Amino acid sequence: MVGRTAFRYCLIAIALLGARSAAADPITFTGNVANDFNPATNPDVTIITSSANLNPVSTTGPNDTPLLNGVVPGDALKQVALDYNAATDTMYVGVQTWGVAGSAAGTTIASGNGMVVGFAPLTGAYKPSDLAAPTFVAGASNVSPGQSNAAAGRGPGLDGFNVATYTGGTVPGTMNLLTGFGQTLTAGMGNLAFNPSTATPGFEFTITNFSKLLGANPANGVVVMTQDGEVNVDTSKDELAGTYPAAVEPQTIPEPTTFMVWAGLAAGLAWARRRSQRIDP
Repeated sequence: MVGRTAFRYCLIAIALLGARSAAADPITFTGNVANDFNPATNPDVTIITSSANLNPVSTTGPNDTPLLNGVVPGDALKQVALDYNAATDTMYVGVQTWGVAGSAAGTTIASGNGMVVGFAPLTGAYKPSDLAAPTFVAGASNVSPGQSNAAAGRGPGLDGFNVATYTGGTVPGTMNLLTGFGQTLTAGMGNLAFNPSTATPGFEFTITNFSKLLGANPANGVVVMTQDGEVNVDTSKDELAGTYPAAVEPQTIPEPTTFMVWAGLAAGLAWARRRSQRIDP
Protein backbone atom coordinates (compact mmCIF):
# COMPACT_ATOMS: atom_id res chain seq x y z
CA MET A 1 0.00 0.00 0.00
CA VAL A 2 2.79 2.40 0.86
CA GLY A 3 4.44 1.66 -2.49
CA ARG A 4 1.26 2.45 -4.41
CA THR A 5 0.67 5.63 -2.42
CA ALA A 6 4.27 6.75 -2.91
CA PHE A 7 3.91 6.09 -6.64
CA ARG A 8 0.81 8.24 -6.67
CA TYR A 9 2.66 11.08 -4.94
CA CYS A 10 5.52 10.71 -7.44
CA LEU A 11 3.08 11.16 -10.30
CA ILE A 12 1.78 14.33 -8.64
CA ALA A 13 5.34 15.62 -8.24
CA ILE A 14 6.11 14.91 -11.89
CA ALA A 15 2.92 16.71 -12.94
CA LEU A 16 3.83 19.75 -10.88
CA LEU A 17 7.29 19.87 -12.41
CA GLY A 18 5.90 19.46 -15.91
CA ALA A 19 3.30 22.19 -15.44
CA ARG A 20 5.99 24.86 -15.37
CA SER A 21 7.14 23.94 -18.86
CA ALA A 22 3.70 23.51 -20.43
CA ALA A 23 3.50 25.14 -23.86
CA ALA A 24 1.17 28.02 -24.53
CA ASP A 25 -1.66 27.70 -27.02
CA PRO A 26 -0.92 29.21 -30.44
CA ILE A 27 -1.94 32.83 -30.97
CA THR A 28 -4.65 33.44 -33.56
CA PHE A 29 -3.79 36.61 -35.45
CA THR A 30 -6.57 39.06 -36.33
CA GLY A 31 -4.48 42.18 -36.91
CA ASN A 32 -5.49 43.62 -33.53
CA VAL A 33 -2.45 43.24 -31.25
CA ALA A 34 -4.19 44.28 -28.04
CA ASN A 35 -6.89 41.64 -28.50
CA ASP A 36 -4.64 38.89 -29.83
CA PHE A 37 -2.02 39.29 -27.08
CA ASN A 38 -4.10 39.84 -23.96
CA PRO A 39 -2.28 39.06 -20.68
CA ALA A 40 -5.63 39.02 -18.86
CA THR A 41 -6.73 35.96 -20.82
CA ASN A 42 -3.29 34.54 -21.69
CA PRO A 43 -0.76 34.79 -18.82
CA ASP A 44 2.04 33.57 -21.12
CA VAL A 45 1.97 36.86 -23.04
CA THR A 46 4.71 39.42 -22.35
CA ILE A 47 4.08 43.10 -23.12
CA ILE A 48 6.98 45.50 -23.65
CA THR A 49 6.10 49.18 -23.39
CA SER A 50 6.79 52.29 -21.34
CA SER A 51 4.97 55.25 -19.87
CA ALA A 52 6.20 57.41 -22.75
CA ASN A 53 4.87 54.95 -25.31
CA LEU A 54 1.51 54.62 -23.58
CA ASN A 55 1.16 58.38 -23.06
CA PRO A 56 2.67 59.97 -26.18
CA VAL A 57 3.15 63.71 -26.48
CA SER A 58 0.94 65.13 -29.21
CA THR A 59 2.38 67.82 -31.50
CA THR A 60 2.15 68.85 -35.14
CA GLY A 61 4.78 68.75 -37.85
CA PRO A 62 5.10 70.38 -41.28
CA ASN A 63 1.74 71.01 -42.96
CA ASP A 64 0.06 70.44 -39.60
CA THR A 65 0.86 66.72 -39.72
CA PRO A 66 -0.19 65.15 -36.39
CA LEU A 67 2.73 63.68 -34.49
CA LEU A 68 2.98 61.48 -31.40
CA ASN A 69 6.31 61.56 -29.60
CA GLY A 70 7.69 63.36 -32.63
CA VAL A 71 6.71 60.77 -35.25
CA VAL A 72 3.56 60.02 -37.25
CA PRO A 73 1.02 57.70 -35.53
CA GLY A 74 1.81 54.75 -37.81
CA ASP A 75 5.42 54.82 -36.61
CA ALA A 76 4.72 55.80 -32.99
CA LEU A 77 5.29 52.56 -31.08
CA LYS A 78 2.70 51.72 -28.43
CA GLN A 79 3.69 48.21 -27.37
CA VAL A 80 5.37 45.01 -28.47
CA ALA A 81 3.70 41.75 -27.48
CA LEU A 82 5.27 38.30 -27.46
CA ASP A 83 4.25 34.72 -26.77
CA TYR A 84 6.57 31.73 -27.16
CA ASN A 85 5.19 28.25 -27.90
CA ALA A 86 7.80 25.76 -26.70
CA ALA A 87 6.01 22.76 -28.23
CA THR A 88 6.49 24.15 -31.75
CA ASP A 89 9.51 26.37 -31.01
CA THR A 90 7.59 29.33 -32.45
CA MET A 91 7.66 32.93 -31.27
CA TYR A 92 4.53 34.99 -31.88
CA VAL A 93 5.15 38.74 -32.17
CA GLY A 94 2.80 41.69 -32.38
CA VAL A 95 3.92 45.30 -32.84
CA GLN A 96 1.24 47.90 -32.14
CA THR A 97 1.56 51.55 -33.07
CA TRP A 98 -0.88 54.43 -32.61
CA GLY A 99 -2.04 54.10 -36.20
CA VAL A 100 -1.70 51.61 -39.03
CA ALA A 101 1.72 50.07 -38.39
CA GLY A 102 4.33 51.43 -40.76
CA SER A 103 2.10 53.94 -42.54
CA ALA A 104 3.81 57.32 -42.77
CA ALA A 105 3.23 60.20 -45.17
CA GLY A 106 1.82 58.00 -47.90
CA THR A 107 4.46 55.30 -47.47
CA THR A 108 3.53 51.90 -46.11
CA ILE A 109 5.49 48.81 -45.15
CA ALA A 110 4.54 47.31 -48.52
CA SER A 111 6.00 50.32 -50.35
CA GLY A 112 9.26 50.61 -48.42
CA ASN A 113 8.76 51.78 -44.84
CA GLY A 114 10.31 49.51 -42.21
CA MET A 115 9.34 47.83 -38.95
CA VAL A 116 11.90 45.55 -37.32
CA VAL A 117 12.35 43.52 -34.14
CA GLY A 118 15.75 42.24 -33.04
CA PHE A 119 16.45 39.36 -30.65
CA ALA A 120 19.40 38.33 -28.50
CA PRO A 121 19.88 35.98 -25.52
CA LEU A 122 19.80 37.72 -22.16
CA THR A 123 23.18 37.40 -20.45
CA GLY A 124 23.47 38.86 -16.98
CA ALA A 125 21.44 41.86 -15.93
CA TYR A 126 19.37 43.69 -18.54
CA LYS A 127 20.76 47.17 -19.21
CA PRO A 128 18.63 49.25 -21.60
CA SER A 129 21.37 51.87 -21.94
CA ASP A 130 23.94 49.35 -23.19
CA LEU A 131 22.18 47.00 -25.60
CA ALA A 132 24.25 44.34 -27.31
CA ALA A 133 23.82 43.65 -31.01
CA PRO A 134 20.91 41.31 -31.76
CA THR A 135 21.60 37.75 -32.85
CA PHE A 136 19.03 38.10 -35.62
CA VAL A 137 16.29 40.45 -36.82
CA ALA A 138 12.76 39.92 -38.12
CA GLY A 139 10.36 42.21 -39.94
CA ALA A 140 10.62 44.51 -42.94
CA SER A 141 13.67 46.63 -43.66
CA ASN A 142 13.65 50.24 -44.84
CA VAL A 143 14.01 50.70 -48.59
CA SER A 144 15.74 53.95 -49.54
CA PRO A 145 14.72 55.83 -52.73
CA GLY A 146 16.27 54.12 -55.73
CA GLN A 147 17.28 51.05 -53.71
CA SER A 148 16.08 47.59 -54.68
CA ASN A 149 14.21 45.41 -52.21
CA ALA A 150 16.98 42.81 -52.32
CA ALA A 151 19.70 45.38 -51.64
CA ALA A 152 17.70 46.72 -48.69
CA GLY A 153 17.47 43.25 -47.15
CA ARG A 154 13.84 42.56 -47.89
CA GLY A 155 12.85 38.92 -47.89
CA PRO A 156 10.44 36.63 -49.73
CA GLY A 157 7.55 37.07 -47.30
CA LEU A 158 4.52 39.34 -47.47
CA ASP A 159 5.57 43.03 -47.66
CA GLY A 160 9.20 41.89 -47.84
CA PHE A 161 9.01 40.12 -44.47
CA ASN A 162 12.36 38.58 -43.59
CA VAL A 163 14.17 36.81 -40.76
CA ALA A 164 17.89 37.38 -41.11
CA THR A 165 21.26 37.71 -39.46
CA TYR A 166 22.11 41.18 -38.17
CA THR A 167 24.81 43.13 -40.00
CA GLY A 168 24.02 46.67 -38.87
CA GLY A 169 26.20 48.98 -36.86
CA THR A 170 26.47 48.92 -33.10
CA VAL A 171 26.10 52.05 -31.02
CA PRO A 172 25.83 51.81 -27.22
CA GLY A 173 22.15 51.85 -26.36
CA THR A 174 20.84 51.84 -29.93
CA MET A 175 20.83 49.69 -33.04
CA ASN A 176 20.25 50.46 -36.70
CA LEU A 177 17.92 47.52 -37.11
CA LEU A 178 16.12 48.85 -40.18
CA THR A 179 19.19 48.63 -42.41
CA GLY A 180 20.89 45.73 -40.65
CA PHE A 181 19.42 42.73 -42.50
CA GLY A 182 22.02 40.18 -43.56
CA GLN A 183 21.54 36.62 -44.79
CA THR A 184 18.00 35.24 -44.72
CA LEU A 185 17.53 32.53 -42.09
CA THR A 186 15.20 30.21 -43.97
CA ALA A 187 14.63 28.00 -40.92
CA GLY A 188 13.16 30.97 -39.07
CA MET A 189 10.86 32.20 -41.83
CA GLY A 190 7.45 32.11 -40.24
CA ASN A 191 5.08 34.60 -41.81
CA LEU A 192 3.70 38.10 -41.61
CA ALA A 193 -0.01 37.63 -40.95
CA PHE A 194 -1.35 40.74 -42.69
CA ASN A 195 -0.38 43.74 -44.73
CA PRO A 196 -1.14 46.37 -42.03
CA SER A 197 -4.31 48.28 -42.91
CA THR A 198 -7.18 50.07 -41.23
CA ALA A 199 -8.90 46.71 -40.74
CA THR A 200 -5.71 44.95 -39.57
CA PRO A 201 -3.49 47.71 -38.15
CA GLY A 202 -1.02 45.54 -36.23
CA PHE A 203 2.32 44.17 -37.45
CA GLU A 204 1.96 40.52 -36.43
CA PHE A 205 4.26 37.66 -37.39
CA THR A 206 5.77 34.34 -36.35
CA ILE A 207 9.37 33.11 -36.14
CA THR A 208 9.90 29.37 -36.43
CA ASN A 209 12.77 27.41 -34.84
CA PHE A 210 13.14 30.36 -32.49
CA SER A 211 15.36 28.76 -29.84
CA LYS A 212 17.70 27.39 -32.52
CA LEU A 213 18.12 30.82 -34.10
CA LEU A 214 18.59 32.39 -30.68
CA GLY A 215 21.08 29.73 -29.59
CA ALA A 216 19.57 29.64 -26.10
CA ASN A 217 16.49 28.65 -24.13
CA PRO A 218 13.99 31.54 -24.49
CA ALA A 219 12.68 30.81 -20.98
CA ASN A 220 16.02 32.02 -19.63
CA GLY A 221 15.55 35.46 -21.14
CA VAL A 222 15.48 37.21 -24.50
CA VAL A 223 16.40 40.83 -25.14
CA VAL A 224 13.88 42.29 -27.58
CA MET A 225 14.61 45.47 -29.54
CA THR A 226 12.06 47.16 -31.80
CA GLN A 227 12.53 50.01 -34.26
CA ASP A 228 10.00 51.81 -36.42
CA GLY A 229 10.50 53.28 -39.87
CA GLU A 230 11.82 56.67 -38.83
CA VAL A 231 15.34 55.48 -38.20
CA ASN A 232 17.63 57.77 -36.21
CA VAL A 233 15.03 60.52 -35.86
CA ASP A 234 15.26 60.20 -32.09
CA THR A 235 16.24 56.86 -30.64
CA SER A 236 14.27 57.56 -27.46
CA LYS A 237 11.12 57.77 -29.60
CA ASP A 238 11.60 55.31 -32.45
CA GLU A 239 12.96 52.42 -30.39
CA LEU A 240 11.46 50.21 -27.72
CA ALA A 241 13.41 47.54 -25.85
CA GLY A 242 12.75 45.08 -23.06
CA THR A 243 12.95 41.40 -22.17
CA TYR A 244 10.92 38.26 -22.72
CA PRO A 245 9.71 37.04 -20.28
CA ALA A 246 9.17 40.35 -18.50
CA ALA A 247 10.37 38.87 -15.18
CA VAL A 248 13.12 36.46 -16.15
CA GLU A 249 13.59 33.38 -14.00
CA PRO A 250 16.03 30.82 -15.47
CA GLN A 251 14.32 27.48 -15.99
CA THR A 252 16.12 24.15 -16.29
CA ILE A 253 14.99 20.56 -16.61
CA PRO A 254 15.32 18.84 -13.21
CA GLU A 255 18.42 16.65 -13.00
CA PRO A 256 18.17 13.06 -11.70
CA THR A 257 19.27 14.11 -8.21
CA THR A 258 16.50 16.72 -8.09
CA PHE A 259 13.94 14.15 -9.13
CA MET A 260 15.18 11.75 -6.46
CA VAL A 261 14.64 14.43 -3.83
CA TRP A 262 11.05 14.87 -5.02
CA ALA A 263 10.56 11.09 -5.03
CA GLY A 264 12.01 10.85 -1.53
CA LEU A 265 9.71 13.55 -0.25
CA ALA A 266 6.74 11.80 -1.86
CA ALA A 267 7.66 8.49 -0.22
CA GLY A 268 8.07 10.25 3.13
CA LEU A 269 4.63 11.80 2.84
CA ALA A 270 3.14 8.43 2.04
CA TRP A 271 4.87 6.78 5.01
CA ALA A 272 3.71 9.53 7.39
CA ARG A 273 0.14 9.20 6.14
CA ARG A 274 0.19 5.40 6.58
CA ARG A 275 1.67 5.70 10.08
CA SER A 276 -1.01 8.22 11.08
CA GLN A 277 -3.73 5.86 9.93
CA ARG A 278 -2.29 3.07 12.08
CA ILE A 279 -2.13 5.26 15.21
CA ASP A 280 -5.59 6.75 14.87
CA PRO A 281 -8.29 4.65 16.66
